[in-house]
Amino acid sequence: MAYQNIPGPVCMAIFIAVFVSLELALVSAVHLREDRYTASCTPRKLDISEHHEDFLHVRVRRDVASPAPSNYSDTHLDFTDTYLDETEKHREAYMHWSGNKSNVIFILTRQRNLLGEVISSKLWQSQDYGSHYQKVSLTHHGKEALITFFYVSPANSSRLIFADTANKTLYITHDELKNVKTVKTVTIPFIPDRLKPHPTMADYVLGYTLQQRKLYVSKDFGVTWQDMNQDGVTPRVFWADAKYDKNETSVHVEVQTSNGLARYKICSIVSKCDAAEFESSVGSFDPFSMLVIKEYVFVQKSKVFESVMHVSYKGGDFKRAYFPPQTSTKDFLIVNADEGQVFIAVNHLSNANLYLSDATGQFYVLTIANCVFKPRINWFDVDIYEVKGISGTYIVNQIADNNGFRTRISFDKGGNWNDIPTPKSAKTKCNTSDCSIHLMVRGVYVLGILAEAKAPGILMAHGNIGTKLQDGPMSVFISRDGGWTWTQTSLAAGRYKFNILDQGSVLTAIEDASINLTDSVHYSLDEGKTWQTEKFLSSKQIRVDGVLNEPGITSLIASVYGHENKGSIWTVVKLNFSSVLTQKCVQDNYTSWSPADQMEKQHCILGRKIVYERRKQDSLCYNGDDYRRPTSTKTCQCEKEDFECDYGYIASKANCTKAGWFNKDSIINECQEGKKFNSSNGYRKIAADACTGGKADDDKYKPSLMTCPTVKPGDLKIQTDQPIAATNSDVVFSLIQGKGSKVSTKYLWSFGDGSPPVTKTSLKNSSVKHSFTKHGLKNVTVTATNAKGSVTKSLEFRVEDKITRTIVIVPSATKVNHLTNFDIDVFGPLVSNNQAHIHFLWTFGDEVGNVRPLLSWERRVQHSYSKPGNYTVTAEAINSVSTVYKRYNVQVFEKGIIIRLNFSPNAESYHFDKNIFHKLMFLQLLKVALSLTYGEGANRLVVQIHKTNPVLANVLLVPSQDPQDMSTADFVSRIQTAAKSRTLLIPMDGKEKSKIIYVVGAQLVNDSGPSAPDIKGPNMRAVYIAVPVLLGAAFVTILVIVYYKRKFREVRRYSILRQRSDSDALLGADEDDDPPLDLNPDFGSNDRADDDQLDLGTGSHLVMVTGRGDGGDNSINC
Repeated sequence: MAYQNIPGPVCMAIFIAVFVSLELALVSAVHLREDRYTASCTPRKLDISEHHEDFLHVRVRRDVASPAPSNYSDTHLDFTDTYLDETEKHREAYMHWSGNKSNVIFILTRQRNLLGEVISSKLWQSQDYGSHYQKVSLTHHGKEALITFFYVSPANSSRLIFADTANKTLYITHDELKNVKTVKTVTIPFIPDRLKPHPTMADYVLGYTLQQRKLYVSKDFGVTWQDMNQDGVTPRVFWADAKYDKNETSVHVEVQTSNGLARYKICSIVSKCDAAEFESSVGSFDPFSMLVIKEYVFVQKSKVFESVMHVSYKGGDFKRAYFPPQTSTKDFLIVNADEGQVFIAVNHLSNANLYLSDATGQFYVLTIANCVFKPRINWFDVDIYEVKGISGTYIVNQIADNNGFRTRISFDKGGNWNDIPTPKSAKTKCNTSDCSIHLMVRGVYVLGILAEAKAPGILMAHGNIGTKLQDGPMSVFISRDGGWTWTQTSLAAGRYKFNILDQGSVLTAIEDASINLTDSVHYSLDEGKTWQTEKFLSSKQIRVDGVLNEPGITSLIASVYGHENKGSIWTVVKLNFSSVLTQKCVQDNYTSWSPADQMEKQHCILGRKIVYERRKQDSLCYNGDDYRRPTSTKTCQCEKEDFECDYGYIASKANCTKAGWFNKDSIINECQEGKKFNSSNGYRKIAADACTGGKADDDKYKPSLMTCPTVKPGDLKIQTDQPIAATNSDVVFSLIQGKGSKVSTKYLWSFGDGSPPVTKTSLKNSSVKHSFTKHGLKNVTVTATNAKGSVTKSLEFRVEDKITRTIVIVPSATKVNHLTNFDIDVFGPLVSNNQAHIHFLWTFGDEVGNVRPLLSWERRVQHSYSKPGNYTVTAEAINSVSTVYKRYNVQVFEKGIIIRLNFSPNAESYHFDKNIFHKLMFLQLLKVALSLTYGEGANRLVVQIHKTNPVLANVLLVPSQDPQDMSTADFVSRIQTAAKSRTLLIPMDGKEKSKIIYVVGAQLVNDSGPSAPDIKGPNMRAVYIAVPVLLGAAFVTILVIVYYKRKFREVRRYSILRQRSDSDALLGADEDDDPPLDLNPDFGSNDRADDDQLDLGTGSHLVMVTGRGDGGDNSINC
């Protein structure tokens, strides 16, 4: 799941999604993560009457505290409980709180039907920190808006866009809806399935429509929109980042092409996408796999049992990412890409390992093997947690020898892993030597571990003491030193929702909805040393779906959300701990602390020693929203611990030695000849490490600077977006080279059509454009040659002629149960009927139900009708590059006679089976001859060629209502007489005797036998098959639309290159196939949850999922 720290000042947002099940008990879980944002929102106080008719029911209470420890003052917790009227059917709610002193809160509640469509919604607003709420009514042309979602500008949190997707309408505010009269109502030209505000430029917004798969851009915050002129856009779209991209108004775009694969390009919002070319260094890759994370762009290419990842670093060419080759790589999960290094999890099918990259993101070394992971269909998840506030600290669960889990921690981004020491007070609980603390890192039902960047060192977690992690109720543990040591709290074993308030001065734990109804909160004012319990509801209990503190954790306010029962309305309880902590901290209440203090050998972490100021544990005071935590950072000298074994080397007896599988050519292959490269001596400095001097100056740890040699080219791959092309159309062939030198290499292209070969002088310019003049299977080859050797690669490529028109011979009439011929011929500048790959789809108008069209590779089909009437016949000629469609009317009579005519032998010389024009002329002359000779009008005669060798024709005489018309018996008799005397002739070429065709025989076709079966569909002996060549792209598009309309999840159905966020929701047993939630996703994220849009833009987010068995409330404090 995509997790990104978007730079620039943003405001806080709170976001709740709740799904209330009618079948299941309300179950929920919370998971929190912090992004490093700053906020710039201006608060505005509004006094609101409690008795206003549009306001919710609000009650304010001050509860009586339970007996407190001696060091607690005799104080009471304030709470306000609010009830959202008319929300008993609204199973989802989204909440936005700008934070940083802004007093405005929005809540959007929604109801969906069984198809997932939003059918009802209500928007609520509070302008006093959630004490009171008022319903907001947005209307357009007198009709109330059906708000389906809203978006917040990361650059200015006062700007919001409320989207009415069904009516293609946006409601835009620049002041958090403080003045509804200033809202701009805009009707837009596309369905706004998702909007993407720019992270730093408030006026710019991207819009994506799933149905059209197109991208739009607005430069005035949604008022006007322009098409970016690109078809096939996937939701993998990312705004450029000013820190890493040349132009921050450009857009990284993934485009799915006609062959089903994806291509990558960077589009300018000025010149649009049609002016941008696809990136040639990577070619095609798995759709929905592109990720843009800071200076890296990742894509994935998959085979049946193995996948490879390609990465572009700082806008450079894409290069293959290399992992130790002992096991195949199936799927990838980006854990972190901060500080110039990629931390990635790899699914090897049987196990999952964690790897660290070099600065370029290309070469990876193992950091820890056999992590606890959960494989799911087309994706996977890993039990790892990044500790917020302590850079480079990670906690992971590893599979132990006893098939249990053991919890390990690293303070240097995976350089070294340690078991977490067992708390001294808990060692008596087990006597075995392998007894230790085990933590729930990523809980299924509730939050695993909680840490906040603004409360460095404090962690809350569920776990147990023993030989392995156990199921069931768990104890609550607290760490005050970044996870190195832990203390078991006095709270009863269970499952809780955790929160940290006021930058660490208050810790809260509330019993989870999956356990019991509750009306109480447990809280600690001394970092978990002692706990107090107070009620927040006086007259009832609720199942708590989620708990959220004020964004930025700078206040003493927390909000509790839940339901009394399955069908009840929303209950929101505001907890205010300012009545408990009344004294503001002064300087004497603070002390200094460093994460490295508890480490015996190392005094620096990742080359730095950071000292934080924090409140003393027993100082019962609050920090306040104006507190800015002082920190000091000292850069350290490099020690051995600041280095790791380089790619291709393994640790052996405290040294790094070359691995048996490693071939240095794999590194040289990536080296641009003539330039310098660092030839490793087995060590590399940890990319995120800031140390200087010391061991870094030791030759043992320094690479050797060498000149890149010329290497024979290898691993060539020819790519094109058109697997089949039309004659005389331009085709672009590009080349991917996996190995060898590229600058001095020359590339010779040959196209297998007799055209002169084309030479390119470097890989950068190796793409060629070619037009084929004749159809057929072409063997396109390229030979790469340099001073060290050459290699050739070929690609079979098919060329077909375009069909521009067809001639279809369809009888204007026929009779019931008569097997009637239908003929078609195709034409084009170069096309011929004997070309392969031309096929035909027929419908005859009498199909019943869902009978598919008849597909035939022959130009003639036969069909009989079981009932009289008027029918519509359609004929479609198709090949891989074109299609022509025609439709005709056929009248079917109950009665009628058919005479079969034989002709003189010279009729065969006209080759009616091959020459459609001779056939048409012959039929027309025969019909005219019959009509003129025997006095029957052309409207009664229908003639068809029945067979071409020998030539036979059928003449249908349809019934007549005119008594003066010739009888059918006389008509048959006259024709038979003329055939014997050879007086019925067809002059094919004037009066030249040799060109005259005679009728030499006439027989009445006997249709008095058994009737033809009641055909329910086409009756030709043909195979019904799919037609993927022409319809493939459309079919893929339809699948994608259906898929994303239901869930709008990345993609990850197609490719498993993902980015991990610690805000991801954890799934229940019924959701094994669903990727997790991304609470601040980019277009490129693959968000789970039964929601189309989870991108609120900025802020603190809480996602609550109730009644589905997975828990799942998730919050992000930014």
